[in-house]
Amino acid sequence: MSNHIKDANSGGTTAMKAVLFTGAETPSEQLVERPPRAADRVLLRVVRVGICGTDLSILSGKHPRARAPLVLGHEIAAYVDHIGAAAAAERSDLSVGDLVTVEPIISCGTCGPCRRGLPHVCRNLRLYGIDLPGGMAEFMSVAAHRIVRAPHGMSPDLVVLAEPLAVAVHTVRLSGIRYGDSVCVIGGGPIGLLTALVAQAATPVPVLVSEPVPSRREVAGELGLEVIDPVTQPLDEFVNERTGGEGVDRCFETAGSQPAINAATRVLRSRGTLIQVSMPKEPRYVNLVDITFKELVVKGVRVYEPFDFEHALDFLARKPELFRPLLSRPYQLDEAVEAFSAARAGDQGLRIVFHAGA
Repeated sequence: MSNHIKDANSGGTTAMKAVLFTGAETPSEQLVERPPRAADRVLLRVVRVGICGTDLSILSGKHPRARAPLVLGHEIAAYVDHIGAAAAAERSDLSVGDLVTVEPIISCGTCGPCRRGLPHVCRNLRLYGIDLPGGMAEFMSVAAHRIVRAPHGMSPDLVVLAEPLAVAVHTVRLSGIRYGDSVCVIGGGPIGLLTALVAQAATPVPVLVSEPVPSRREVAGELGLEVIDPVTQPLDEFVNERTGGEGVDRCFETAGSQPAINAATRVLRSRGTLIQVSMPKEPRYVNLVDITFKELVVKGVRVYEPFDFEHALDFLARKPELFRPLLSRPYQLDEAVEAFSAARAGDQGLRIVFHAGA
């Protein structure tokens, strides 16, 4: 990506602010060229963008696909600024000024999973903000079919949560949860708490969240969730006391640590279901004795499918106040270093959000 600023009056592109991964562990705030208008693209004016754990992984140099220089960000709320002619023919439902989000995955359409109707596990999967320029900028150019319209009247502050909430919706949907199931979520980070909220909407039994970090437990409490500190009270002991030694029906593992994975199989009842949500950066041990002796079902989940985005936006529209405790104070794009430091510390809400525009 070139950082040269062309003269807008000479027919070239104009400059915009952006936050880039340049190969260093610190994000770089730069002026870069605004994406040009294109016939087959929709130009978005970004107003909100969240910092995800994936963004932190990219900055640490641990993401296998991300290459510098790269505009970060795939949790996006934006207004449609321009629709190219071909894009307009593809998406007649879009209008300039619409509030939208971006479903950031791009699948090849030809591999085995794509042909079987599973584009979210495409063998050649690419994502905006990882393989292509993301939304941590004032403007973003997006393929028309990757845009999802927000319900009328929704705030951009909530729309920016659609992408991580879609992960939670997908996760709970694939878990096979039934009314009356007992549920435990291990890990009270953003995905863990969003998963707990979606699961709580599916069962009347209080969903239990296990989280050692005090600030995250505080947010869980603000969300109305039952939460324990596994450091002061081992999770399996608490679950045994609560269930009479039976264990829970569903356990969502969202932390990725070895102790969390160890606990996940211990807290499940016989024929319970472990849903592995986190993607550890290195191989982890799983207790096959627990899995075999209790006939446990283990399910992996990955990102989301298109209708998960629709359900996520509907959830946000119906219960807007439920999700506000997850949001940090607003950061501007030129506060990237401070914002990423807050995201690493995890002490300001659960989602650090840039306000890229009004």
